[in-house]
Order: sequence, then C-alpha cells, then structure tokens
Amino acid sequence: LGKIESENRNEIRIAALYETFDSLPGFQFWMDMAKHVVRETKRKVIIVDLVSKLQPFVYEELQTETIKSFDLSKHEPDSERDLKSAAFLHSGGYSYLHVSHYEDQAKDDKRLLALMTFLTYRYDYLLIRLPVSISDFRFRVIKQADTVYVYCGARISDLQESADAV
Repeated sequence: LGKIESENRNEIRIAALYETFDSLPGFQFWMDMAKHVVRETKRKVIIVDLVSKLQPFVYEELQTETIKSFDLSKHEPDSERDLKSAAFLHSGGYSYLHVSHYEDQAKDDKRLLALMTFLTYRYDYLLIRLPVSISDFRFRVIKQADTVYVYCGARISDLQESADAV
C-alpha cells in the first residue's frame, strides 16, 4: 500500500480484497495486512467488511464472542456514535467494521458511500473486504481503490474462476 509521505496532508489509502469465496486464509491475509500497515506507518487503519454473513472464523480470528454490525438501515453513516458502537478495536492496533447486508440496494449503496466518505475523515487506510457478488457500487469501490487484491484457492480452477470474475 505504501507509506503516506506527507505529515501535513491527510492522504487516504484504500485497498480492496476480492475473493471468489469467503475463506479463512483470505480473512487472515487481510488481518495480517492491517497489522503490518499499523506497525509500519503508525497510522489509523480499519477493515471494512462488506461480506454479508459473518463466518465463525471471523469471531475466532478477532478473538471475540460478539461483533456488532453497522446496519445501514438503522445506523447513521455519518454518526461518530454509531461508528464507535459498531467498530471493533483489535489488539493488532486496527479497527474492524462489519457492515450488515442490506435489502434496498440503491438506497443502501448511497448510505454505504456516505459511510465510506465518513471513514476517510477518521482513518488513514481503509481495507475493504468485498463480497463475492459485485454490484455496480462495489465495482466503483474497486475503481477508487489504490490497490486491489484478489484471493483465490490453490487449484487451477480457482484461479480461472477468479480471473473470470475480475
């Protein structure tokens, strides 16, 4: 992702992780990336998880029994209080925010955009974990990202499926 060079300017780095399936190794990669960025830059980092269903490994890896989701239909995307109530501070020095699945795609994409904008004022690095299905909005997230990581399984067919999706 690179270091932010200017101490006076607030430059934001955005990275996206796309997987063709929700996997533990992909999630661990993202957590390791967040820890590394915090350690190397001493900046504020948040993982924004847009994968709708939290798998059991997420709780295990974050070493917590509960994770509050940021529900776009109930929370205000520009509310510091709502953000603090849903963000999880990991012992690795970064925050984790799960954004719950939404029903009204068009309305919630606007609220998600507002949330992402709000986060850019609070964090230096946004690591966005994308769901398997890519909507127009999520495609725009990929286009705005400084870096896009594509994680796939070890089989040739996994690589082909990832290449087709991208």
